[in-house]
Amino acid sequence: MKDRVDVGPDVVRKVIDTVQPLAERKGLTIREEVPQDLPWVLADSVRLRQALLNLLTNAIRFTERGGITVTVRACEHHLEISVADTGRGIAAEDMPRLFQEFRPLQPTATREGAGSGLGLSISKHLIELQGGRIWAESQEGQGTTLTFSVPLPDVEVVAMDGLRRVAATLPSGVHDICLVVHNDPYVVRLLARHVDGFTMVGVPEAGRVLRLVEELHPRAVVAHCDVAPTIEASLARTPYDVPVIGCGLPRVSEVPELAGVRGYLVKPVSQEMVRAMMGQEERNGHVRVLLVDDDPDAVRLLERMLTALPHRYSIYKAYDGLDALEIAQEVVPHIAFVDLVMPGLTGSELVAKLRELPPTRDTAIVIVSAQDWAEQEATFDPPLYVAFRRGVGMAEGASYLKSLLEVLSPRYLGGEALAGSPSPTPRG
Repeated sequence: MKDRVDVGPDVVRKVIDTVQPLAERKGLTIREEVPQDLPWVLADSVRLRQALLNLLTNAIRFTERGGITVTVRACEHHLEISVADTGRGIAAEDMPRLFQEFRPLQPTATREGAGSGLGLSISKHLIELQGGRIWAESQEGQGTTLTFSVPLPDVEVVAMDGLRRVAATLPSGVHDICLVVHNDPYVVRLLARHVDGFTMVGVPEAGRVLRLVEELHPRAVVAHCDVAPTIEASLARTPYDVPVIGCGLPRVSEVPELAGVRGYLVKPVSQEMVRAMMGQEERNGHVRVLLVDDDPDAVRLLERMLTALPHRYSIYKAYDGLDALEIAQEVVPHIAFVDLVMPGLTGSELVAKLRELPPTRDTAIVIVSAQDWAEQEATFDPPLYVAFRRGVGMAEGASYLKSLLEVLSPRYLGGEALAGSPSPTPRG
């Protein structure tokens, strides 16, 4: 969710601290050029760090000598963050496909240089979610500069119950905030990713809705069908007429493939994500942690993030599923971070086998993947409805109905959902 972010200390410095050991291991330098008087931006700091982390790890991977420079500069309507390396550069014919998924441009025979080709496409997606854009400048043999922008805000920040919420300064009568009543922040982030033009504010309990409605004046409240009627009744006792959208909001923990999984992290993983997962592991003595990923750099980053936490961990590392299964049976980890996409035994197959074995049945599993599998599997359950206190005029109601009809697809016996498909021929 978006909040006030000071790009220098909140994004650049934290990401450089994370990747510095990787650069030093290759004999590379990382230099930052960040003015002290930069304006703040309204953004999701976690997503910005994820995007920058991806760019920096990519630069380190493909730079053999010299170093990387991170530069931030303020423009009239946005900030620009650049990552410039002294690597081999990108051929002109490869530039048009630079941000395409699964298209690694610089294959190498070494394992450390291998990659899925998802990194830059993920960063592009994360940056566009913040209203920015990303572009590249490169000359083969002379390095590459990747730059992304983050728009400057026209906002006010509201503090409430110790939680900082963001309210946009909009023209009179226009509100772009939507309250989402859900106790799983991941689901709120999924909605924010897909519902453009609105700031999704997560509310973990229905009891907090009224106060937030008074403070933020949201466009609507979205809630699970089980609690939506309670929220409607509470709003009915106020002067506010706020639409309540009731639907079967997905719960990632109820996705069958994720049953028993503690969390699902989408690469690039941030320090905050790891801290949140490990915060639930409170044991006396050492906590045994198993890191499983076929990318050695990804394993080293996770290890670095774990060692930065104020706790004692015994860390075990595996670079494929079969190796991980053998280690898990030997040490019985308390928690395992498992990449999904691996050769041989995949992450999902490994999780299934760990659940079958009595010693590892209670091991906490955290899925780590560049592919947002949880998003693909999570679904909205029926019904879906909108509750108003006031009557809706014919023209307004018809516009709502038209919007629904444009996205609905019918299903008929033996057929697939086809938008605009012809009706079956009636039998006489």
